[in-house]
Amino acid sequence: MKVKRLFIILAIILVLLFLILLLALATKGKNGSEKSDDAVVIEIDEKQNKKAQEAVKDEIKETLRGMSEQKRVEYYTSEFIKALEARNTSYAYKMLNADFKKNYFNTEEAFEEYIKKYFPKETSVKYNNMERLGDIYVLDLEIKDILSSDPNDFSCYIVVKENDYNDFELSFSVDSAMEKYVEE
Repeated sequence: MKVKRLFIILAIILVLLFLILLLALATKGKNGSEKSDDAVVIEIDEKQNKKAQEAVKDEIKETLRGMSEQKRVEYYTSEFIKALEARNTSYAYKMLNADFKKNYFNTEEAFEEYIKKYFPKETSVKYNNMERLGDIYVLDLEIKDILSSDPNDFSCYIVVKENDYNDFELSFSVDSAMEKYVEE
């Protein structure tokens, strides 16, 4: 009697293990890799996020198409300044012209160090003048540190090259931010 019960329990356990194995095989993807529900949700979210980012980029391009040259160049400059204020130096570094990076900031870390040392966290920017020289634009700016009571203002030239709408590269007068510290 005990042997018969033990045999029935073992048979039930084997059947359950067999069902679990079948269930596991049934949930495998077509390419043989298993994907959990969470992985599928994350994949869908990433695709939706990518589509949303593309939609935003397209919307920005359309807005830029309707702007004058000066407003577009000021927009590009303000994007750069906002990245610097937020200390998003990685994003700002990507905006820089390749030759400019090579000459002044060989690494992103060198650029980050410069920004932390010389560029204010909160600024007020005044656009004094803009000139077009061939396919580049040169902006003359006044940058003010709005959080400091000390006069930490400086003038800066920013050079912008627009390759296409919302596709640009820039450089700036590196020494102008440092001059206020040399004069002291």
